[in-house]
Amino acid sequence: MKTANTSLILFSFLVAIFVSITETVSAQDLLAEFKLEGHFGQVGDEVAVIHDMNNDQVIDLLVAGGEAQGVFIYSGAEGSILQFVSLGPDPAVSLTAMGDVNNDSVTDWAAGTTNKVRAVSGADGTELWSVAGDPGDALGVTLAAVGDANNDNTPDLAAGAPFADPGGKQYAGEIRVLSGADGSLIRKFKGRRVNQTLGSVMELIRDLNNDSRDDLIIGDPHYSQPGSNTGRVYVISAYDGSVLLNINGTAANPVIWTSFNDDSYLGDTINDGAATTPAPSDAGNINIIGGTFDATDLHLY
Repeated sequence: MKTANTSLILFSFLVAIFVSITETVSAQDLLAEFKLEGHFGQVGDEVAVIHDMNNDQVIDLLVAGGEAQGVFIYSGAEGSILQFVSLGPDPAVSLTAMGDVNNDSVTDWAAGTTNKVRAVSGADGTELWSVAGDPGDALGVTLAAVGDANNDNTPDLAAGAPFADPGGKQYAGEIRVLSGADGSLIRKFKGRRVNQTLGSVMELIRDLNNDSRDDLIIGDPHYSQPGSNTGRVYVISAYDGSVLLNINGTAANPVIWTSFNDDSYLGDTINDGAATTPAPSDAGNINIIGGTFDATDLHLY
């Protein structure tokens, strides 16, 4: 067993707009700033970057419209609305760009709504396919584009269903890898404990095993060794389901999910004069502090 460094920065992901997505987020990385205004209020409940949709050589933005019950595509250059796609009565709770899944040379995207995942054409906003979860599963609360996971030359999608009950285990949760071509199931990762809520925390991470495919990092924040909620993190291959890395927390050295604005473990990293307490709404780098590495398995079904 190998002990991790005290401050293990495992990965970062984009939660702020117009920052360098390959560098650590800081005030110096801000490239542009403007106010995005929706017509129906609560714009910005969820955001994601998407490939240049208007051929101006600037990445653009997917932004959930809140009360508008749809998704805006905003110009990354100056904030104008390029497109609005209605999702009906359910607001988007997660968004991700997928890549071109219908071979029209335009980047498509996916939205998670209330227990449903929808793939949407980037060209005209039409629904390409949708997949509903079983009642109460919360399918689509998290999404991650995983590249081609089944060798059909179409990018695929991972969707979290944290309140699914695999094997009769209430809220054990699942992560379902769906075909980008038609939404059919490629594979499932199933939680093994009651209230594990696997799929509640999930994000893409750059290729760790040199197979030229990005991998998935999965949080298991309710995992407990002796102590309370010591936490565990997996990195898995969405392509073949192999576990690439596992970090277990301990009572003395728990795995703590914290962010760039959550300074109580990292100090005053943003020079605002305060060390704040982690909060779900905080944004920036995600750092995993502490924990130990081992080879504990994650079941693939």
